[in-house]
Amino acid sequence: MTSCPANYRKKSYNAAAYSDLGDACACQEAYYADNETYADLIDILIEDCSGFQPSKNVVIYVVSADESHYKMEAYHVKGNFLYEVTGPNGTLIKYEWKNQMKGARRPVGGRF
Repeated sequence: MTSCPANYRKKSYNAAAYSDLGDACACQEAYYADNETYADLIDILIEDCSGFQPSKNVVIYVVSADESHYKMEAYHVKGNFLYEVTGPNGTLIKYEWKNQMKGARRPVGGRF
């Protein structure tokens, strides 16, 4: 059996982070509907939003949140992209990680 090429694996890791971030956005909107503010911790969304649980090795965190907006980021530990979303309205920026250890990144564009 041949192993899956590394670039396909990275694509699946990146897709998991992207998908989980989309689910987190939906949870932010549900949380806002109940609380009239956005959640400032991902743990609040995991607890509050039934069925939401980030995939294995996907890291999602809330960068900022208040009564009018939120900003979250997500990545898979084995992926090569970091996704940043600002909501509401879901403006997404996709960053390619040139050097994950130093956190260097450059935008490659996109919308959620």
